[in-house]
Amino acid sequence: MDLLPANPLCAAALGALGTLQYTSVSEYPATAQSITETLNEQRKTLNCSPVAKADVHKALAELIRAGLLRVQETQGQFRYHQTLEQRLKLSPPLFAIVVLALTQPIVEQRALYEQAYRLYPYETPQQAEQAAATLVQKRLLTPTLQGEHAGYRLSLNTATEHSTSAKPPGDMQPDPLRERINELETLVDRLLKPSP
Repeated sequence: MDLLPANPLCAAALGALGTLQYTSVSEYPATAQSITETLNEQRKTLNCSPVAKADVHKALAELIRAGLLRVQETQGQFRYHQTLEQRLKLSPPLFAIVVLALTQPIVEQRALYEQAYRLYPYETPQQAEQAAATLVQKRLLTPTLQGEHAGYRLSLNTATEHSTSAKPPGDMQPDPLRERINELETLVDRLLKPSP
């Protein structure tokens, strides 16, 4: 399933946004600053270097072009809302596992409940495991082994595994939507331009 842009920062930014959706309801839809802070906290736990806000803006622009984010302006700030949950038609218990998988390369099966519970209040470890099994059936997660430990890997971004096919001309977006996307891209480019 080719939903995510090939840029790995897009998945990480979407995971950070999903984390905010579940853990900081008052901050969701989230600003680029909140997404950047959450993303860098997650990267720190994985021993990865921090990401600049400008790079997060670029990833957000790619996600907008891919139709995975909606943008709203509130009190002079742009706030981002993910649409992946609706596109995949997932319930919150299932989407919480997807969010977890967006934030790390492999979700270890033994830590699934503990980590996923931070996002969604599963009643039992079996409920979290059942959610992961359902995502495997839907081919959104792939079971994998990391050393001696079983785990799950996200299967949304298959750009490296399969070639991306271009959309046929009849599948183009309507003109008003294309114009709005162009406006947003111009605005993002202006925001990313260094100050003199």
